Amino acid sequence: MLTVPDRIAGLASGLGLVRGASATTGEQLLAGVLHEALSSGDLDLGRVIGGWVALADRPFECPVVARSLAELKQSGAPPVLGSFGPGLGAAVVTLAGAVSLFQTPRNLVSGVYHLARLLDPHPVGAFAAVAAGVAAGRLLEGHRDFVPAVLDVLLANHAPERLIVEVRRAPVWVRPTATDETPEAELGRVFWALHHLGQAPQVLDALAPVGPLGRTLGRALLGARHGPRVLPGQRH
Repeated sequence: MLTVPDRIAGLASGLGLVRGASATTGEQLLAGVLHEALSSGDLDLGRVIGGWVALADRPFECPVVARSLAELKQSGAPPVLGSFGPGLGAAVVTLAGAVSLFQTPRNLVSGVYHLARLLDPHPVGAFAAVAAGVAAGRLLEGHRDFVPAVLDVLLANHAPERLIVEVRRAPVWVRPTATDETPEAELGRVFWALHHLGQAPQVLDALAPVGPLGRTLGRALLGARHGPRVLPGQRH
């Protein structure tokens, strides 16, 4: 039977945060900085931002994160709300926060949102990070169903309608097409796969057409549900 530490290890493995793993994207490196800061038990946001900015020259899958870091580095302030974006990069980075915050859902929602806003000024990007964090929190607690909890949070916080629509579609038994490459549609496909497909190989196959950030989110959430053993490349 899976324990909470097993699920946490699975989420960390999916994000590439386990000891000995080599982070391959800038987003994973930023997630590692956040994970380390939260694991210390004394979060210093200034140090987190400083650690992120120090990695601003690394290659990123999400141009929104790269541009946000450039603005943070240049001005010391986050980009203006809605000035560009959205993307899923902030969701990948802040998913590391679920490991430490999932037992206090209110802190999880608030913490993930404000951290994500530093990396993605678009409301869809910030609330996509919240959606992924809430989903992770439910899975880490051992629940299989996470979509209602995600919807409750998005609706209560007046998240963008286009994101809410995609999350609402997840429980519908119609396999979504991969033609829409917007961040909210990619997150919707990740949620669809996790909601409908019980076996890990099926989920991983369904995530294959999704972009690299969506696949990372899917792997991390799959690890949170089943533990690290189901993820490719993990030693048992």
